[in-house]
Amino acid sequence: MTALSTYAEAKILNLLFKNTAFSTPQAYIGLFTSDPTDSASGTEVSGNGYARIRIDNKMSSATANSDNSQITNSSVITFAAASGGAFGTITHIGIFDALSSGNLLAHGALAASKIISDSDTFQINASGLVITID
Repeated sequence: MTALSTYAEAKILNLLFKNTAFSTPQAYIGLFTSDPTDSASGTEVSGNGYARIRIDNKMSSATANSDNSQITNSSVITFAAASGGAFGTITHIGIFDALSSGNLLAHGALAASKIISDSDTFQINASGLVITID
């Protein structure tokens, strides 16, 4: 995962340096056919059985080393199969604070794009989603 969103950056800065409370959000992962950018302006998949998946209950504890801090998924994340049509070519993922709409928290490009045709599923293996804050 390459970037926190503008929304998340402001929330973290205000929490750390202004003592401004921030309610802990639930985290939902979404699939994109274009870069969501820091402002959530990309194209998220819609229709054909697509829905974001809650992941805050699938993440391992954050670890730290001398270079960074990171968190990974501790179990497989599998989206429902596309039904009634394709999802398209998935190029990016985004993490939101809501099942629908909501605020983008983080986003990143896939190592390789993946075409999801009718009846295909999109899956992220355990430890395949790595979120790093540097």
